[in-house]
Amino acid sequence: MRAPPGEAHVSETARIAKIYDGLRAQPVPYQPIVASGNIWSRIRLEELRSAPGEEAEAAPTEHGVVLNVGNPFRWEIAWADEASVRSSTHPTGGIAIFPANHRHRSRWFDQFHVIALAVGRELLAEAAGAAGHVNPKQVQLRREMSRDDPFLRHLILALREALEADRRSSAFYGENVAVAVAMHLVCRYAATPPPTRSPRALLPMQQLRRVAEYIQANLEVPISLQALGEVAQMSVFHFSRLFKARTGVTPHQYVLKLRISRAKSLLNDPSRTMADIAAQCGFAHQQHFADAFRRNAGVTPTAYRERQMRWMP
Repeated sequence: MRAPPGEAHVSETARIAKIYDGLRAQPVPYQPIVASGNIWSRIRLEELRSAPGEEAEAAPTEHGVVLNVGNPFRWEIAWADEASVRSSTHPTGGIAIFPANHRHRSRWFDQFHVIALAVGRELLAEAAGAAGHVNPKQVQLRREMSRDDPFLRHLILALREALEADRRSSAFYGENVAVAVAMHLVCRYAATPPPTRSPRALLPMQQLRRVAEYIQANLEVPISLQALGEVAQMSVFHFSRLFKARTGVTPHQYVLKLRISRAKSLLNDPSRTMADIAAQCGFAHQQHFADAFRRNAGVTPTAYRERQMRWMP
């Protein structure tokens, strides 16, 4: 993965943080190349690089997932409650997991280039509840140093690409990926596995209708997964799972499908500009609209309009 030039500048309160002195949280001591800041409500992403060095003992305020996108590097981690030091070579594509509030110090002997993801404790607790844990707020993740996890790697890279493509348009997409990340962490890395799941339920039709009506009435503005969960009167995890079980698609895919459908209708009016159609369908800008339309319809908006005009009397 090629890192873009320059550094991201976000406020300290929007950074991934650790508690170093036992009193207050401070941003991790590396200037990020890319940072999500507050664009996503309960998950944060930062792309980081550093020369060989070490970090003082600290405890992450949120659950941390670190993906190595650079060359393999040698490192060691000393957990405060373990007598021995863990050593490893973190491979390219490898995943490390740092549970929230687990104090540790680390040292690395080669330059690293990683993507760090901070997953909020509340988000993980909701995922644990949706997975069936009796005490979801007490669920702990296992410490992992160099794990191969293609699915989690894909989710992190998808978040990174969405952030680089368009920060505004990635908000709803990022929320959906955050839900998938949290559920995957709970199901695969919880210290205590969830109980056996009961047969999968479906979103009641009455709630599905309310959600669909809300989406149709708000296509021109950003729609958050949290808002859809509130309309359905359930947590985002239960809503996302039941919605996909009922419709066969994720909420994000459903919203995008409706936006493309509205765009096709508006393209039949030659007086409407592409910028106007993009705004009316909730796309961040005209290029975002064109890219999304081409991926879903197989042609550009302009080509679609020209084809429709040929068939009109």
